[in-house]
Amino acid sequence: MPKDKSNARGVAGGGAQVIVDDMQYSYEPAFQSGIIGAAIDNVVKNRGIAYFTAGGNDGVGASPVSYVNNNARFADQPVDPNGTGTLGRPLNFDVSGASQVFSLPVHATRQIVGFYRFSLQLYWDQPFDNSTSSLQVCLADKNGKPFNVMLDGEPYPSCTDASVIGQQAIAWGTLLGTEPEATLKVLLVDGTAPRRVRLQTSRVVIDQFGTADAALFGHVLSPNAITAGAANYLATPMCDPSLKTAQLERFSSHGGGLMLFDNDGRALPRPVLDGKPDLVGPDGASSVFFGIRAKDGDRGFGVYNLNCRYYAAYPYQFYGTSAAAPHLAGVAALMRQAVPRATPEQIYSALRKTAVDMDVPGHDNATGAGFVQPERALRELIWQVLNQYRVPAPPGH
Repeated sequence: MPKDKSNARGVAGGGAQVIVDDMQYSYEPAFQSGIIGAAIDNVVKNRGIAYFTAGGNDGVGASPVSYVNNNARFADQPVDPNGTGTLGRPLNFDVSGASQVFSLPVHATRQIVGFYRFSLQLYWDQPFDNSTSSLQVCLADKNGKPFNVMLDGEPYPSCTDASVIGQQAIAWGTLLGTEPEATLKVLLVDGTAPRRVRLQTSRVVIDQFGTADAALFGHVLSPNAITAGAANYLATPMCDPSLKTAQLERFSSHGGGLMLFDNDGRALPRPVLDGKPDLVGPDGASSVFFGIRAKDGDRGFGVYNLNCRYYAAYPYQFYGTSAAAPHLAGVAALMRQAVPRATPEQIYSALRKTAVDMDVPGHDNATGAGFVQPERALRELIWQVLNQYRVPAPPGH
């Protein structure tokens, strides 16, 4: 599994025919797929390698975990809401502009070391490596008062570092609160005001103006990679006959964001929907050492299919899109073993065409083309390849 741009190329150079990664970096772009995405594009297009990547586990079911404003408006007067000494013009979160809402209500779903964790990334519509704006995000309680968290005897920052003009177009960090309910402010500290702003959170629900979509960012947006969502294999028709299709894990991140730039920072002729995720694979599979301890609960393993039962020799279960992506890559490896000359595009097409719909008909931002069907995908691939060599009958026959 490659961890960065050089590793992706190194694995490709070692003769790999299928590559899978489960890496996510907070410091990746949202409006382009970045340098790792460029490396993926290269190994797929120039070396014929099929590439799979874990979409991420930042979803909270259908709850909004992203904020998207395509007509950003900032106040005229700068403020210093948390007393940090840095002034900035606050963003009006009301996307319609009908009212002035400078504090965004949110609540955290994860607590760590006695504090509630607010992990976030703020992006805006400028080439990732050459921002002309400096922005910052600040956290306060539900009444707008800073939490004043002390960690190891030292004050913990209540704002992200302000981004630097001429560097990356991102303000990011993990802020801490003493209560789950909180508010966020986005400040334009310096430079030109961006038109589009996107705030991405991790396990934090945005209580106003938010969306469940547009939760994917970075290299997983590469159009040449298959980006995986996750469904618990126990929540599939094979293991639960009462179900008509697989059920998406609540944490599986949704796509639906806009791509604005190519990987050289050039603006695209028009914004393009990211089209992610591509497919959903199973997670929760049993393992001898990795994951969380398995539980033989009421709905867990007491099922009719022997493949879905609990076995003491496999006491752990591996969850997340990090588990789903290798399943999809394994299917692709079997397909390539059966049809060695199959191109990545043929493999991807067969996987998408034979997937079982899970949500709204057709491709959607939560489940892509649907849940993978290995046997059908293999038959489809063989059919595609055979059709390549079919000789049309001469005229009159």
